[in-house]
Amino acid sequence: MIINSLMKQKLVKDDIWCLVSSHWFEKWTKFIDIALRVGIDGCNRSSHPGPVTNFTLIKFIKFQPTKMKKDFTENVDYILIPEIGWDLLIQWYGISEKSMRLSRKVVKARKHAIGKLMVEVYPITVLVQLVFPDSSDDGKIDYEVSRSDTVAFVIEKLKELLDVPAMNEARLWLQRSDKKILLKQTDTMGDNKSPSSVEDNDTLILEVKKGGKWTFQDDISKPRERYYYMHLVNLPMSSTNDDSDYEVMS
Repeated sequence: MIINSLMKQKLVKDDIWCLVSSHWFEKWTKFIDIALRVGIDGCNRSSHPGPVTNFTLIKFIKFQPTKMKKDFTENVDYILIPEIGWDLLIQWYGISEKSMRLSRKVVKARKHAIGKLMVEVYPITVLVQLVFPDSSDDGKIDYEVSRSDTVAFVIEKLKELLDVPAMNEARLWLQRSDKKILLKQTDTMGDNKSPSSVEDNDTLILEVKKGGKWTFQDDISKPRERYYYMHLVNLPMSSTNDDSDYEVMS
């Protein structure tokens, strides 16, 4: 079967994999087994899996960005399939109400040997302040970014999503208690060897240059603030891969 073949393929850095409910996937597998034995016409209606489901994996909180529930385990609560496999399932069966695309990026595993790859599964939420006095948009955005992304990449994505003109120079700060750390644009967001590595519940500040001047100087004062939510992808509870094998991190 094409889906099973896709699921056995090697992990490739920067590829995208998607999450599906294990309950739905098991029901789909049984349906396919029956169909292969007796044909589609021989399957009764109750055996059909229905639209693709993963809403059981999602935490819905009013007025807050949706995010995945914690402490789920691969092959018990969810199944990981390559992006093309997800697209095929949606094309064949549709998607259930409240379910959504849960895309995750393949990255190098920090806690494993060089060359190990894994699918980042869990996002962490950080508060993002936009320091841009002329901005009139006080809305919130739900945004996911891999810890393997560079600071420069995140800045450009935030500028795009927050309608900051592309020609405006911007930089990103990490707020830690009473101090701010300027993030180097060449650094990755999740470099755990650096004191500027982003962690859960951290605050990031996107500072946009205006009139040739920055809001923050060496002696940083509290700026005018606008708040946005974004997601950074965390590493626990993910799949790792050397060749074609999977390994679940605990």
